Amino acid sequence: MRRERAAARVWAFRERTELEAAALFDGLARDLESSGAPLALVQLAARCGDDEREHAVRCRAVVDALDPGLEAGAPDLRSTLGPGSLSVEARALYASVAVGCVTESLSTALLLEMRAHVTHPEARAAVAAIARDEPRHSQLGWAHLAHAASRGSVAWLRPHVDAMVRAARGAESPPEPDLDLRPFGILDAKRADEICADALERVVLPGLRLHGAI
Repeated sequence: MRRERAAARVWAFRERTELEAAALFDGLARDLESSGAPLALVQLAARCGDDEREHAVRCRAVVDALDPGLEAGAPDLRSTLGPGSLSVEARALYASVAVGCVTESLSTALLLEMRAHVTHPEARAAVAAIARDEPRHSQLGWAHLAHAASRGSVAWLRPHVDAMVRAARGAESPPEPDLDLRPFGILDAKRADEICADALERVVLPGLRLHGAI
């Protein structure tokens, strides 16, 4: 039961972060619309918010299967990211890069590894559903960055990229180090760090460099 309770705590943390991500995508959709971004980006951001709410439901199902009654805690429902001095258009791009290009790209890589090991039924269903959607969320970030870069310099993002990466790599609640929680869709910290480092070097940083964001 110790493994189940430890896994439930991680999935409860994930439930909360999915709700926080939903709020960010909702805010991004509003900012994209108000700044005159292409309709396809606005609609995709709104869909991503809906996806994240569905992911939270999936996470709750795992928690209830492992440790019924465990609460996730109140999410931080801020709908914007970045310095307060940014314009609405710049704020939207900051959020797209931080959440889409960085966090969701790393999340996709982690989920592929989780999917190879997860065996618990509810956790397996949750990992499969989230892994199906996360690439779309990443694509939103890259599409928005490409659009912005085609219209002007995005070099102002450079001083912020390190903070975005640190936030993304610290987003998961670390499991207890002496427990193998892979059957529940949870990687050990060392393996997760290796996967993130690889995804950064092969996907995230080259993509940001291509568009002039670093």
